[in-house]
Formats: sequence, C-alpha cells, structure tokens
Amino acid sequence: MKKLTLLLLSLSLLTSCSSWHPLGIFGKNSKKQAQIAAEFADLDKESAQENDSRLTHIGAWAAGTELALTKATNQEPAIVVAEETNKRIEALANKPEYTELQAVYSIVNTYLTNQVQGAKMMAKKDAIIIDLYKQIEETNKDKEEEVTKAREQATKTAQAADSYQQTLSKMNKFFGLGAIFYGIKRFITSAAIAIGIFGVLFIVLRIFAATNPIAGAVFSIFNIGFSWIINIIKSLAPKAAHVAGLIEQSVMQDYKTVLTKVIDAVEIVQDRAKAANSEAKVSDVLTEVSKSKMTPEQEGIIGTIKQSLNWR
Repeated sequence: MKKLTLLLLSLSLLTSCSSWHPLGIFGKNSKKQAQIAAEFADLDKESAQENDSRLTHIGAWAAGTELALTKATNQEPAIVVAEETNKRIEALANKPEYTELQAVYSIVNTYLTNQVQGAKMMAKKDAIIIDLYKQIEETNKDKEEEVTKAREQATKTAQAADSYQQTLSKMNKFFGLGAIFYGIKRFITSAAIAIGIFGVLFIVLRIFAATNPIAGAVFSIFNIGFSWIINIIKSLAPKAAHVAGLIEQSVMQDYKTVLTKVIDAVEIVQDRAKAANSEAKVSDVLTEVSKSKMTPEQEGIIGTIKQSLNWR
C-alpha cells in the first residue's frame, strides 16, 4: 500500500508540472495518468467492499461459533478458552447482517442435530466464501497490473522530462538565442526530410507516368500543385513570370492563332496563284489575312512585331 501511495503521489507531482512546463511535455500523458488514477480508485473501492464483506462473514461465523459453544454441557477449560477467543474475534469482525446471522444459526443448529444435512448446508456456504476469495485474488491481481502500468507510465514521463530538459538547456543558451538556432535547425531538418520524400515520390511518378496511366493520373496532382504555386507567385510578383521568361497560356494562344491565320493565308494565296498560273503577291496575302477575324489582342501582336522590325 505504501508503494502504491508513493507511486500515485509521483504521478500527481509529474502531472502538476505540466501546467508550468513551457513545452507541455506531459500533455500527451495526462489522459493516460487520469485513466490509471480512476482505475486505482475503482479497484480500491472494490477491495474495500470485499474486505468489508469478508469481515461480515467472519462476524457471522463467530456468532455461530458462540452459539455452538453455548450448547456445550461440559465447560471444560478448552471450551472456556474457545469462548474467550471467539469474543475477541467478534470484536474485531463486522457486526453481521440479520439474514446472514440467521443463516449461520440455522447451519449450526442443523449440524448439531443432523450432521449430514448440516454438512450440506455448510458446503453451500463454503461455495460463497470460495467465490469471495476468488474475487479478492482477482482484485489483487488487477491492482498489481495497474501498479505496473503506473510505474511504466511514470518511467516514460520521466524519460520525456529528461529529454525535453536537455532541449530546454540548449534553447536557454546565449541568453535565449539558442531557441532561434534550435528552431532554424528543426525547420531545416524537417524541410529537408519533406523535400526528400517529395522528390523521391516525384521522380518515381515521373518515370512511370509515361507508361502507366494510373501513375500519370497521380502525377497530374503535381501539375495542379505546381500551377497553384505559379499562380501564387504571379499574384505576389506580377512581373516575375516575365523576368523568368515564362509566357501566359492566353498570350501563347494568341500568338499561335495569329501565326496560324498568317500561314493559312499564305497557303491560300499560293494555291490560287498556281491555279491561275500566276505569281503570288504579298498584297494578296495581306488581303487574305485581313479577311480573318482577329481580336484586338491578336491585332496588337501583329502591330508589336511590325514595330520591333521597324515597319510601320
């Protein structure tokens, strides 16, 4: 019982430390400690009830012994000693309940007149006592298991405290600047691990994406993720894409449309010239291009190209 009390006190002190510990290292263990404490309380309550029941049975049987001794007609010294000893047992035991007391009296009276029937009644009462002692043994076994769990939990908590104490010592160096170095180191380490895992996964999916449609579908997630990153960069720094030499999808599509229409116009004029057995003229190409509908952005592209070539 003293070991159990000291162990619970240690757990309580360790739990109380979590309220001021800057890293809250006991936060994860507090729930487990509370469960162990609750189980201890339930087992103690159950053990107290079993001990009370046992003392009540002892009191009832002591009263039955007194009844049997009063039936003795020859007051030998042994009978007198037994009566005196039994009185001490009754004083130490609990006062039995009326129904229990009457049951024991019935067994004693029957046993004195009919030993066979009395033995049967005694056997039934023995079964109750045996069940009680089985319950006591199970409770003691459960308490030992909970003590082991509490000891292991206390060891884990103490180990965690030692580990975080070392970390705190590092963070408190250089007037607290060690915390900054520690944080940067942790960030770099975690980032390196994350980038390494991401890089390996990216390479594997990139290799299999060309041959495996499932891998290709998974790899498309990377494309979506990278597109989000690019859009975020464009929102934060609009000119970053231009400086990096990247072209927006809409601008590229406009250039493609203009180039397609110009080439189409050239081919049409050449076909007409061949059919008429004449030479193709640039004016005919310009006329054909003007027939195709272009957006103001696409017309602006032609104007920009002409301006860059010093043509008006």
